[in-house]
Amino acid sequence: MKKFIVFLVLIMATISQAQIIVESGATSVITYFVMRDRTTSVRDTGVTIANLEMYYVIDQTAESADAFTGELTAATTAWTDGECKNIGHGVYRVDWPNAAFAGAAGTRVQLTLVDGDAGAFTETLEALLSPPVNANLVSILGTAITETAGQIAAAFSKWFNIATPQKTMNQVGGRYK
Repeated sequence: MKKFIVFLVLIMATISQAQIIVESGATSVITYFVMRDRTTSVRDTGVTIANLEMYYVIDQTAESADAFTGELTAATTAWTDGECKNIGHGVYRVDWPNAAFAGAAGTRVQLTLVDGDAGAFTETLEALLSPPVNANLVSILGTAITETAGQIAAAFSKWFNIATPQKTMNQVGGRYK
């Protein structure tokens, strides 16, 4: 019974920590936080933006200084270092400083949004920094392609423009079962 309770507590602790994956060295990172009222736990729509505080901690380093610099003009404003916006229903957009994601791949970064009025809970999100992803044809094929855009488009049209397919991907070459 004791093992089960410890296991359940560990699961609950794991579930309560939200995590995102961000490419190491990423810039213009935007996240969204739901701020909850400290007494009722319902979404807090009245947090005063000017009193928000933003902090980040990169693995085994000291907490950053308050990174908050001001309020975004609109929810659709381009990324602006250190600014936030209430976009409705207790959801707050947060534009993090680029320095928060400057660590090496595998590094964990704790992102924290604090209501300076102390009316809402402090919200935390963990970001795991990943290595850069090389997703271009040279990295996939190992060489540059020599076909023109028109040739590639024609090949895709021919491949997908079949009124009555005779085979499925499961049947082509027997490898996609």
